[in-house]
Amino acid sequence: MVNAILALALVRKFPGFVFLLPAVLSAAIAVGVPGGPARAADSADPQGWIPLASDRGELTIEITVNGEPAEVLLDSGAQLNAVSTRYAERAGIEADVHRRVRVTGIFGEREVYRSQTFKMDVGGAVVPMTGMTMMPDMRHDMIFGQAFFEALTVQIDYPGNRIRFLPSRLVEFEPNVDFRWGRKDQPLIKASINGRKAWMLLDTGNSGFSILTRDTVRRYDFDEFRIEEARVSGRGINTAGDMNLVLLDSLELGPFQFTDFVAAYASQPNEGLDKRRARQLSRIKRAATRHEGILGYEVMRNFVLTMDLGNRRVHLAIPE
Repeated sequence: MVNAILALALVRKFPGFVFLLPAVLSAAIAVGVPGGPARAADSADPQGWIPLASDRGELTIEITVNGEPAEVLLDSGAQLNAVSTRYAERAGIEADVHRRVRVTGIFGEREVYRSQTFKMDVGGAVVPMTGMTMMPDMRHDMIFGQAFFEALTVQIDYPGNRIRFLPSRLVEFEPNVDFRWGRKDQPLIKASINGRKAWMLLDTGNSGFSILTRDTVRRYDFDEFRIEEARVSGRGINTAGDMNLVLLDSLELGPFQFTDFVAAYASQPNEGLDKRRARQLSRIKRAATRHEGILGYEVMRNFVLTMDLGNRRVHLAIPE
């Protein structure tokens, strides 16, 4: 019954995505990692919580195409649905050579193809897919992006390593974090970093440190807080790059405050993160709002996150 309600909610809110989202939720959602057993939605507890198998701070489900298993990342910060060219070759997914798109990720820009129509198996349900962006060098086999999170209420218990999906029309909660849409339909929440207002991308796909734009670091003189000799490697949807670390005094999100906030920023100019102009992959035109960075798992792992992006509501809580 719960799965049927979820499917109905998705069809009503996003009829254009009927090929994907109802099947994902109504046909035994599997949450896992490659090589591990999938966990079906009917294994959830009475409150609907599904255990997350990944220990990397990521949200993943498992599907198959032509019998070939795939790990799918659920990424609220992605404006596209994507498939890796490596997995496409294994599973026999063909490119549509007449459909090229230009995509921008945190570490670069490139032109790629969209896929031809193919069928995937989601918990026993055969679901046709078409026009997925085909990305080389992508770490995950597939990414399901923002439309998934706009279609329903998603609750993620990071400390408890579990997730549940709820029909938004049946869920009542009061947001406690300011939310707005940014450029390219980016979901942003309001933060304060060292007393400076910052709009941060709410990105469930970022499993590492929070990331600040170089412009933000320069504008607020955050480079004064750089941790000397400390550097990490970041990887975006397009390319990889080295990043510096800063140790800042404070981060505030809604009613919560952190001290000794560690964040990363690109060591070299970074078009994907710093460039402001809109891209053609936007689905809905909204007022443009720049952002100062991307929230990371190192922050979000403390919270139970409830988000109903379709109705612009976000709530953070610390589990008791």
